[in-house]
Amino acid sequence: MRPGQAVAERLGLPVRDLDLLEQALVHSSWLHEHPDAARGHNERLEFLGDAIVNLSISEALYVRHPDDDEGALSARRAAIVSTSGLARLAGRIELGHYLLLGEGESQRSGRRRPSLLASSFEALTGALYLDLGYDRVRRWLQELAEPELALE
Repeated sequence: MRPGQAVAERLGLPVRDLDLLEQALVHSSWLHEHPDAARGHNERLEFLGDAIVNLSISEALYVRHPDDDEGALSARRAAIVSTSGLARLAGRIELGHYLLLGEGESQRSGRRRPSLLASSFEALTGALYLDLGYDRVRRWLQELAEPELALE
């Protein structure tokens, strides 16, 4: 089974563009070792996904916590979209298992490193956004982050 297909099944989302989803799983270290095996690494998707994650989480917090001021909302968002917060979300979907990493990155426990998991989660979000659109990805993110969004 293709890595993209496995991730799509794990997420339960109707992914149409498996190549794009697989690009989200490709770390630059893997592409360096396999230059003809993928259409690119995930860094551009990470850039896009960062904005989508921030907007989706900000929107959910704004709606769910109407009595919070800007400072409180910002602190809540920062806790969720921080490196450790995004790594926690990545862990919920076992994202590290699906990542394509170079040998050195794999040997350095890259699949468990919070910064790599967070950036890969953002890349995954970017790919899902391009494939499925904002509304579907927003719902998915908010469902995944429900425990953090519900904290009082």
